[in-house]
Amino acid sequence: MKKSILLACAALVSASIIVNAEETPIHGWNAQYWMGATNFDQPEGEDFQNAGKREPGTVAVLTKECIEPVIDFDWGSNGSPCNPDEPEYNDPAFCCKWTGYMIAPETSWYTFDLTHWDDGFYFAIYDIEDLDNPLAHDSYWNTWGWDKPEWVVPDVELEKDHVYFLDVRHYENEFGAHARLCWFCEDIHTAKEVLPADVMYVENPLSSGVDAVSDNARITVKGEDGHLVISGLDGQSLSVCNLQGITVHQSKTQGSISLPLPGGVYIVNTGSRTQKVAVK
Repeated sequence: MKKSILLACAALVSASIIVNAEETPIHGWNAQYWMGATNFDQPEGEDFQNAGKREPGTVAVLTKECIEPVIDFDWGSNGSPCNPDEPEYNDPAFCCKWTGYMIAPETSWYTFDLTHWDDGFYFAIYDIEDLDNPLAHDSYWNTWGWDKPEWVVPDVELEKDHVYFLDVRHYENEFGAHARLCWFCEDIHTAKEVLPADVMYVENPLSSGVDAVSDNARITVKGEDGHLVISGLDGQSLSVCNLQGITVHQSKTQGSISLPLPGGVYIVNTGSRTQKVAVK
């Protein structure tokens, strides 16, 4: 009887994983990389610095699309994100576009930092309910340069658990290239950090079935050598099962917890989120 109960429990857990895997949205950014000019699918004007190296009206070519977890890149003096393994594509001019949906973790004033950026950029953040009028936007691309002194988009008021849409672009003319989007918030952290992947979604999370966002947005689960490390908990009901459906840990935890466990695969449930994690 016990064996049949365990098998039934394992089957239910496995079924819930499949359902949640289909519903769990992907964190990060939609990324597009364009080669050969600085203005995407629009003709490049004659007023760009060193545009004389390219024919007036040159249009960039879309060469790569992917999902990026964060915007934090250093392509070096001759690098390019377009096709880094194929030297013939490493044109000194390229442009990048990253878009995604963000859920604000707290109601507060936020500052977005684009100081470490070479060459130009465009930044805009929209309320999901009004995609025609940005809450805040800024750009630095009519005049080329590198590593702008304290270039920030300050005092952006965001509401906890609300969804926002971000449109960020990079313009590279030639030579060194890097891009890093950081943020800070007085009510969360005053130290500048790269905008993390766990607040970003490649699709609108409201249409992807995300609920209880405030319970799960900042939770991270990692399998390490002999331990399962879970952080960002805020009093959620935490349960950990093995693949046989046997509960190996259950608690309500605040902050972080490190569970010593034998190597294997475990099912971790934190509030409304279920995921499968391997421990070495």
